[in-house]
Amino acid sequence: MLLRWRSLSLGLPMPNPARGLVRVRLGVPAPQPVRVSVHDVLGREVAVVFDGLAVGEAVAASDAGPLAAGAYIVRARGAAGAVSRQISVVR
Repeated sequence: MLLRWRSLSLGLPMPNPARGLVRVRLGVPAPQPVRVSVHDVLGREVAVVFDGLAVGEAVAASDAGPLAAGAYIVRARGAAGAVSRQISVVR
């Protein structure tokens, strides 16, 4: 199977702005450890969505309910690179 990406890819978080369950599409070009986490605007990690071995396409989901309203960064890191997307949480 040929994969479309050469580096880690992270889709736009949906829905955005978020109130409850948030989904983000993840693309991993080769088997590797990947960590998908949420950070506040000061860079502090406030939630871990996924932390484990991944390959191919997947959808990671997390509940935005425990987070305070505001702006956050969803970050995916792996051996193939790192990528981030912004998300807003509203009440």
